[in-house]
Amino acid sequence: MSQLSNEEKKQELMKVHTKVQELTGYEMSLFRPPYGDYDNAVVDVAKECGYYTIQWDVERLVINK
Repeated sequence: MSQLSNEEKKQELMKVHTKVQELTGYEMSLFRPPYGDYDNAVVDVAKECGYYTIQWDVERLVINK
């Protein structure tokens, strides 16, 4: 995700958001970047799209608001 332009990030997020909403009716609000690949721009774009960015491992959960 960090290698994409901000517009590409937004397109990727919203493409999945729309598909999940169509299939399940569920409005997602959490986003975990694939492979944990994120930077401040990824978090900012996700926030603009209405998402909280999360990261986790077996020991902890981190939510970026």
